[in-house]
Amino acid sequence: MLRSALIAASTALLLGACSGPVGKPPAGTAHIDARMEKAADATRQANASIAACQNSTKRRPPQEALKLCERAASDAESVFGPDSLELANAQTVLAFTLDALGRYERALSLHRRALQIRVKHLSANDADIAESTNGVGLALMHGGALEPAREAFEKALSMREKALPAGHPLIAQSLSNLALVLRLSGRFEAAEKRYRRSLQIIIKARGADDPVTAWPIDGLAAVLTALGRYAEAEQLFRQAVAVRERGLGADHPALAQTLSNLGVLLQTVGRPEEALVVHKRALSIVSRVLPPSHTEVIRVMSNKASAEQAARLRDDAEQTWQQALTLLRTPGRPMLAAEAALPGNLGAMLLDRGRVQEAEQLFRESLTIRRKLLPPLHPEVAIGLANLAVALHERGDETVARSMLEEAYSIAVSAGDPRVEWAVAARLMEFHAPVPMRATKARRDLSLAIFYGKRAVEILQKLSGRVGGLQARRSFLDLVQRHYTGLAERLVEAGRLVEAQRVLDLLKEQEYFEYINRDSRGDPRSQALPYAPLEDQWSRTVSAHAVRLTALQQRQMAVTASMPDARAHRELASALESARRSFSEAVGEMTSAFATYDARLAQLAEKRASRQGAVLTEIRPAERAALLHTATLPEGVRLLLTTADGKLTAARSNIKRDELHRLVQQLRDSLRSPAQDPRPPAKRLFDVLIRPIVSTLINADVQILYVSLDGVLRYVPVGALFDGKRYVVELWATAAYTGASRPRGTIGTKQTPENVIAMGVSRGHPGFPPLPGVVGELGAIVIDDVNPKGALPGSKWLDDAFTAASLSKALASRPRVVHVASHFRFSPYSDADTALLLGDGKMLSLRDFRTGDYSLDQVDLLTLSACETGIGANGLEIDGLGRTAQAKGAREVVASLWSVADRSTAKLMSSFYRRAFRSGVAPVLALAQAQRELLRTRDAATDPSRSAEAAGPDRGATGVGREGLRAVDPRLRLGHSHPFYWAPFVVMGAWF
Repeated sequence: MLRSALIAASTALLLGACSGPVGKPPAGTAHIDARMEKAADATRQANASIAACQNSTKRRPPQEALKLCERAASDAESVFGPDSLELANAQTVLAFTLDALGRYERALSLHRRALQIRVKHLSANDADIAESTNGVGLALMHGGALEPAREAFEKALSMREKALPAGHPLIAQSLSNLALVLRLSGRFEAAEKRYRRSLQIIIKARGADDPVTAWPIDGLAAVLTALGRYAEAEQLFRQAVAVRERGLGADHPALAQTLSNLGVLLQTVGRPEEALVVHKRALSIVSRVLPPSHTEVIRVMSNKASAEQAARLRDDAEQTWQQALTLLRTPGRPMLAAEAALPGNLGAMLLDRGRVQEAEQLFRESLTIRRKLLPPLHPEVAIGLANLAVALHERGDETVARSMLEEAYSIAVSAGDPRVEWAVAARLMEFHAPVPMRATKARRDLSLAIFYGKRAVEILQKLSGRVGGLQARRSFLDLVQRHYTGLAERLVEAGRLVEAQRVLDLLKEQEYFEYINRDSRGDPRSQALPYAPLEDQWSRTVSAHAVRLTALQQRQMAVTASMPDARAHRELASALESARRSFSEAVGEMTSAFATYDARLAQLAEKRASRQGAVLTEIRPAERAALLHTATLPEGVRLLLTTADGKLTAARSNIKRDELHRLVQQLRDSLRSPAQDPRPPAKRLFDVLIRPIVSTLINADVQILYVSLDGVLRYVPVGALFDGKRYVVELWATAAYTGASRPRGTIGTKQTPENVIAMGVSRGHPGFPPLPGVVGELGAIVIDDVNPKGALPGSKWLDDAFTAASLSKALASRPRVVHVASHFRFSPYSDADTALLLGDGKMLSLRDFRTGDYSLDQVDLLTLSACETGIGANGLEIDGLGRTAQAKGAREVVASLWSVADRSTAKLMSSFYRRAFRSGVAPVLALAQAQRELLRTRDAATDPSRSAEAAGPDRGATGVGREGLRAVDPRLRLGHSHPFYWAPFVVMGAWF
């Protein structure tokens, strides 16, 4: 349900920058004439007011200091004038106070005004100008404008390095602030360098035991946490605790802050009980020395509640969050933007406990705080909208929930924050196609849900590259894997099994890459998800809007930072609002387009079903053969069987379409991995497809069963279905009939073809492992001086000799038998990305193969000994390589339905050619006999520890299926009898 995927909005903070105001006395007081005693009194009062403000920021929480600082600024302006340095000093302290309270826009305005004044009176690199520039950076950063903030911090650092002695603490402060904004931008390595330099300066200036060192230490520990270097981070946090405890005492609030940060880390690494102990100590400190409603009390209390929830103390967590919320709502207390997460966290917990109405109110409160204190397009506003939409969706308010999610998506795209965009896109996927369905009447916009799911997973692929450290990467995978599996589940429901498998392969390869083999050459993050044409169109549209919105947002931030006039700001705000409206309209158009798309897919499915009967009148299978057509309907599968005497048998299996889709996916999963037992799902599908017609097949003494399958059944190797005792291949030979099938010709008779062309790739290339079995495979097929025991005379073209030009030249010699053994990459919606690896390392795309000079008119048998060469079109996808080869003239094609293992494939092919051409057996029968031979083989593959060695590498682009070879259940000792090894190959076309 949607509630299970709430966007994380934790109040746990890892603070690390010394970013508060720098206290210093006013810039000076003018000489006072004795005759102006009244003015002197006013001046002394104003100076006292400014000093009181500065002292209050050091000793009081910002809520209490605010009134004193506002009075100081007012007194300074009335006494010293609107362009005085005294006013600039007062405004700077007031701005820092407002920033601490989360009032970033007003803080930014005051820092900008103070900067203008100081620039007018002081030299270019004066430390006061640097202070104001630093303040601008802080307000921008806290308001979400990270790049303009980084530029401001860079300027402030440069000024301070020129104006101050090397090693001055203010230089360290600038470095820490710059490190913080880099950390928030995900540039962790750069942030680490700045924090370490800041720490070196402070240690040199004040010594390693000075409490000030804890600021950069905390920040550095936070960076190491983000990089997944948890042990180092914990050591640094504990070091900061020790420094602050020695220098500040056991009851200082700064010590509590570091303790709380340490607790967050302990919770992150799965030690919530230890975290809870640390949070309790931190809370004990701040509760004694700070006012009850102080922001640090609330922060520590919220972190403690989060640890209690992680420790499964849910009642305690709820009570703690309620206490923190009561303090947050103290009358007259100014609110911080960061505190908006607190009611959101409690709301998420209550929603999970089924208290929807209470959760909804808390989410509303969280969103109200964010909208009041943050810019309209801040990412946290998107988080607040999405979380509230979850609660509304849960209680059935679909219309409002949808509107909020789409608004949240617009903001996330505008803000250019990929972390929020993927989270909101994932919520939209779950909204449009809940799993399981919330109600039978719930509308399911499946294609639209899949589109959003693909956008989310695509972003996750990119984000995973930013996560450093093994433990952090594992935590990230644990967090996001449900998005991969959720998308795959919806693709299965839509019958798009190849895409579903691609998504799961991305997840599995991601896991393999992170846990076992971090080889950049096989980095799955470079693998792209396939987009259907409509999806690709709208993905480009969304990306174009995202670029425009982000550019406008960045321009607005930059202009704001550089003190624009009101007109320029209004013009940019208007352009940004116009762009947002345009994007919202595009989202509405996209929703309508996908609704039409779903209806069109349903019509295509019904048309395919209605065409089956007409095809039967054109086919007259030869003696001892039969033809099975299937028509997949919403409530069952219709079976139409034609036997050699022309008799038509109709039958029906009652199974809902979505259940059939899941069953086929289960079978494919188990067939693709020797670690799983395929027989249970294979038997269930046997009962659906074969059981209703089995008596007819037996009575007609059928030897060969040709099948014309529709929908997801195209992915089913009928020979691998199981009747409870035997596989179908042990009962009948099977072949796939397609629209391009044609008479077989003379192949399979005693007449031996004059020549065979055998081409292959044995060497590895970037992204593709070596295939050592190919050398022996080609040797077993072609008779030459080296291999006199081959099956047919002909020529071999191995590795460098196998190029696009040599393939075209070889086909021009009009061979009757062609064998290709290599890697193949299938993309269901792109004939440019679907490609065959050639021996020179180049790829021959399906598009080039289809349109190029590669004639197969005289080819009786084409064997494609690679991965997924038999996958074909379903009205939505492109034709696969096997069907394209049939369309180009090949009468009979042997192709594969999933990734195949190198060594067992070589063994199967050798047996197939020996039977087909030495014994004169028809290829469809020869393949069945070779499969039965391999099925009965017991060799090294029966030993789970040697199964990967027995199989060899995969002949696919991503190494799918390898997870099975790495983790074979020792109780499952099927050896090569597992269909993984023999079942992927099918014969396509060709009739007696």
